[in-house]
Amino acid sequence: MKPLVPFTRLVSALCALAFVGTVSAELPQLKLVNAYPNLKLQRPLWLEQLPDGRMFVLEQRGTILELPKNAKGDQAKVLFDISGRNPYVKDEEGLL
Repeated sequence: MKPLVPFTRLVSALCALAFVGTVSAELPQLKLVNAYPNLKLQRPLWLEQLPDGRMFVLEQRGTILELPKNAKGDQAKVLFDISGRNPYVKDEEGLL
């Protein structure tokens, strides 16, 4: 078992050096931007983009909306609406 001790120490030292190298790397600067600043959504749960570029959002209240192609648009087209089924009755929290 004695020959493994130097090898283990070498591996531990190399791992520590590799970690120090990755920590000192500068992280890229990120900024969050509202993609649809004029569009008001109510509790969005899911966003999906189709290959043709159309985007859809699922809201917790039970609606699926097609987002406008123009990011400055303020109206989304309702594709599916089951909000009238009272998804908030008896402690239900809509589509979860």
